[in-house]
Amino acid sequence: MDKEQDNLISISEFAELSSITRPNLIFYDREGILKPVVRNSNRYRLYDYKQLDQAYVITFMRSMGVSIKEIKSYFQNRSAESAYELLGSHVTLIEKQIYNLENLKHSMEIYLHNIQQFKHVVTPKFEIVHKAKEHINLSPVILSEEIDTVLDFLRACKKNDIDYHGHTGRIFTKNSMIHKKWDKADRIFFKSYSGKNEIKRGTYLEYLDYTDGSDIGQLYQNVYDYIQENRLEISGNTYEDYPISGISIRNSGNHLIRISVAIKETD
Repeated sequence: MDKEQDNLISISEFAELSSITRPNLIFYDREGILKPVVRNSNRYRLYDYKQLDQAYVITFMRSMGVSIKEIKSYFQNRSAESAYELLGSHVTLIEKQIYNLENLKHSMEIYLHNIQQFKHVVTPKFEIVHKAKEHINLSPVILSEEIDTVLDFLRACKKNDIDYHGHTGRIFTKNSMIHKKWDKADRIFFKSYSGKNEIKRGTYLEYLDYTDGSDIGQLYQNVYDYIQENRLEISGNTYEDYPISGISIRNSGNHLIRISVAIKETD
């Protein structure tokens, strides 16, 4: 090796310093993305340490999901404008991924909370509870049959790139609950870290029971009767969580339902 090559780096050392595997360095060489500065008499690839900066840029771009074709084009037509445009578009993509991951994390936290809270619940159960605010996404006001509306809601979520991870529920207004209109929900919701609407904090009558869905009307009648017998005053919406994620009776079609009715707090 002559003196000019004394400060050059072998492909093995360059791979170690750049955290790019040797096969990938050979691939990048063939693609013209990151070529060695010289090949010695034994055809060994040798790199200049200053090429590490380019290697880091390639690794950074690949981690952002930039394609080989885009990277090649970037290095062939390098400019501040092209770099800004390329990286800016992928920053937007990363922000979307972060948004989706936050929603997924929130969804998993709901699953864990449900399992911990309800794994030993004895039903049927009535309880006055104080709820914290929860973020949700809402459907449009329901004008058609419920099943069509649920499907339309989920399709709208997909169309508008709203990340959906379950935890769907139904909403009945104060008026619907008072007049026992339980055949069709007023709104559909799902819980979301980034939901634009909310379940208001406050005092609720909470009813828990297991059902296969065929007797939900009777369950609402149970809630209505309890409210009348205990002289409670409905003050807002009723929220139905069914099925409560992660909670079911083994080897049966019964899942846990929670009906939460906003009530006026008594002194």
